[in-house]
Amino acid sequence: MGKGTGPEQWLITATMDGVSIGVWDTASGGGSTADTRGYRRGDGSMMDRGGPATFEDLTVSRIWDNDMDLNVRMTGLCGRAAVSVTKQQKDEDGAPFGRAKTYMGRLKGVTDPDANSNESGDAMFSFVVGVTSVQ
Repeated sequence: MGKGTGPEQWLITATMDGVSIGVWDTASGGGSTADTRGYRRGDGSMMDRGGPATFEDLTVSRIWDNDMDLNVRMTGLCGRAAVSVTKQQKDEDGAPFGRAKTYMGRLKGVTDPDANSNESGDAMFSFVVGVTSVQ
């Protein structure tokens, strides 16, 4: 039986200052890039010199579910709280499999859900991690 690879087939969990803040619905970003440097040798040939990796911010969200206490606590800890977010792939039956990927960094931002009495969509609560390492 094949393993799931769709975007809906992930378990996303997060901790803040070592304490679980639950399961989240979406995670986007967190990619890595590196600067590379060219070096011309004495014979005129070029070689590529690797450089340090940097990471994109990771945005994590879930549907608003009366999370005001967590929202207020997170808002007060922006720029200070250590956050880790783990993405674990799930198979067709919803069971975790394979190696999980964990993004670590500082809480960079918290986004309140939109409030609009004229809309019928889901209100979302999200936070942003300034990623410093990935395992």
